[in-house]
Amino acid sequence: MASVSNLDYVVVLSFGLLAVSVLFLTGFIVPVVLQLTKTLSACEKLAGTVDKEIGVTLIQVNKLLSGVGDFKNVANSKVNQITHTVDDVYSNVNNVTKQAKVHSRVLSAGIFSGIQAYLKNSNNDK
Repeated sequence: MASVSNLDYVVVLSFGLLAVSVLFLTGFIVPVVLQLTKTLSACEKLAGTVDKEIGVTLIQVNKLLSGVGDFKNVANSKVNQITHTVDDVYSNVNNVTKQAKVHSRVLSAGIFSGIQAYLKNSNNDK
């Protein structure tokens, strides 16, 4: 039999330490791998839920946006109607004001003519 040298003992001891180190690291890696598996499973469930709900949410958002667009159109229509009504009222007020000025001038001229005629008759009577 061959004799065992010190170098053989060092190699055996190194392999033993390597095996213990691998077992030690495996003890830490296994829980991390299990937790990663749980996390990936939760992410897949979340992705499935988001995939289901996003379609419904997008449909609701689309309905909301079309409702907002309809509301905007109705509001624009009403604002245009009010603008035309205000323009009509403004025109009517201007016409009434012009007519009032004319009637006021005619009335003033009539009163002034009446006073002048009265004064002429008063002077002629004396």
